[in-house]
Amino acid sequence: GSVDSVAVELAIVPAPSITAIAVSSSPTMGRPLRLVATVDGVGPFTYEWLFNGSPIVGNTSAATNTLILPVIMSDDAGDYSCRVTNVAGFATSNPATLTVNKAVATVTLGALDFVYDGAAHATTATTNPANLNVVITYDGNLDAPVNAGSYAVVATIEDANNTGTAAGVLTIAKAPASV
Repeated sequence: GSVDSVAVELAIVPAPSITAIAVSSSPTMGRPLRLVATVDGVGPFTYEWLFNGSPIVGNTSAATNTLILPVIMSDDAGDYSCRVTNVAGFATSNPATLTVNKAVATVTLGALDFVYDGAAHATTATTNPANLNVVITYDGNLDAPVNAGSYAVVATIEDANNTGTAAGVLTIAKAPASV
């Protein structure tokens, strides 16, 4: 007898592979950030972004190759990875560790010129953004000076999300001689 045969073409689809996780910019507090997964393989693909090993929920971009964090904060620091799936299987990227840099705030010193009157003379500091905690030192000390002289002033922001400093010289002039 004869046997009829049919030629069959078999296409083997490999599981995807992730070639890179790219970060769009230096991660700074209060700024947006994008993480992009570059994938090799045969699509269609599905994407799932993970934060510290758990799926990211509530962010629609976590189901795309580009994860968008519109305003990063200190609690966004951690490990990000992407799981990509096609008909043949899945691949999960190595984690990309995100360190969030503090936002730079400005510090402006207040009055720095005084006349000796026997009282301590402290300067003030304002910040932008407003109302950040500032520590002011005078020649390295927290106590405001009393005596006539010049004192190096450093005002430093102490805040989890912001950084900034300002420096100046506070001068206490000798009191005018009384007649």
